[in-house]
Amino acid sequence: MKTRTLLLAVLVGLSTALSFAQNAALTDEQKAAVEAAAAQGGATGAAAVAAIAQANPGAAATVAAVAAAANPGNAAAMSAAVATSVPSATVAVVAAVVKAAPAQAAAVTTAVVTQMGSSATAAQISNVAAAAATAAPAQAAAVAGAATTAAPAAVKSAAAAAVAVSVAQSAPSAAVQVAASVAQAAPAAATTVAAAVARAVPSATPQAIAAAVSISTNTTVTTAQVATAQNSAAVTTAVNTGTTSSTAATTAVAVAPVVTPPPVVVPPPVITPVINPDVNVSRSS
Repeated sequence: MKTRTLLLAVLVGLSTALSFAQNAALTDEQKAAVEAAAAQGGATGAAAVAAIAQANPGAAATVAAVAAAANPGNAAAMSAAVATSVPSATVAVVAAVVKAAPAQAAAVTTAVVTQMGSSATAAQISNVAAAAATAAPAQAAAVAGAATTAAPAAVKSAAAAAVAVSVAQSAPSAAVQVAASVAQAAPAAATTVAAAVARAVPSATPQAIAAAVSISTNTTVTTAQVATAQNSAAVTTAVNTGTTSSTAATTAVAVAPVVTPPPVVVPPPVITPVINPDVNVSRSS
């Protein structure tokens, strides 16, 4: 415990002294400090990375990205911890972490939305989902479902529609799958979700969306219902919120740092001498 505390103190002190710049590339020494914190893994590693980010809030996204590249298996925990330490950098952190570890997009989304707690708003959840989906478009449907599932019950329906729009706009080719994934996570909002996506992404036809949502929720959502709901106040709000999230996410991902994982150190092979018993070795005096 004393060793971990000392290491954390050293890392925070080092990062504070070096004073990171906004989204700037880290020096080798700075990067090593973050990687060392991330290497601890689990809650301890997440706390160590978050402490460095908190000491350097302007570089929170860079710190989180370097940490995620160094230990992608703990990316979700580290991103949630950093977002908690520097709430104003949440969207930038998600964009940077998912850009560095795209396979962790859904897990990062779940962790960050969950740590927001019951005070999370539909717009905040939509912002997180859009950032993750923009950074990893191939994970769009999984991200949308994860964000909706993690949303507090009080705002789940509103968040579902906004998330569906923001993620579908971030990954238009997956709009139908996004609508189905979100509707499955929030079946009570299925028609609103379908209508919102149909209105926000014209290339996704109401027929295709209605069919996919019906299958994912095991209910019947008709094309007529989708068409009628497109003009509702709930859909208008969702489209406005989701569009704002998608636009912000595009910028966040564009400026997110590009980081590379630390090199894997491969130990030299162990050479075992082979003695041939058939060879008679004699020594001459």
